[in-house]
Amino acid sequence: MPTEINNLVAERLKLDKFYTQKLSYLSILRREAMSGLSRNAQCVLRILESSESMLTSEILKTAKQPEYVDLCSDCAGGDAFIAAANQLANQGLIAKKFGKGGYRWHLVEAK
Repeated sequence: MPTEINNLVAERLKLDKFYTQKLSYLSILRREAMSGLSRNAQCVLRILESSESMLTSEILKTAKQPEYVDLCSDCAGGDAFIAAANQLANQGLIAKKFGKGGYRWHLVEAK
């Protein structure tokens, strides 16, 4: 029983850190929206906030969903997505890792 409790506590701490990081990115998004992030970059950030990491193809598919139409002007296409993702990567907000299925993108942990 104590092992199960320790596992639950560890899992809760992991989730708390994950959601704290996500809330930090919400404040970054609001601040950066005023200082030069493209609408497509804002869209990519918002999409990545909903997942720990995503493949490029998953992000492009998600960008076509109605809840992102207010931000995504054309990042549902590959070239515009790459430009937006590179802008975010250059600012240290997201990172990519190549693996099975292509590039997997994720938010960079808040410092």
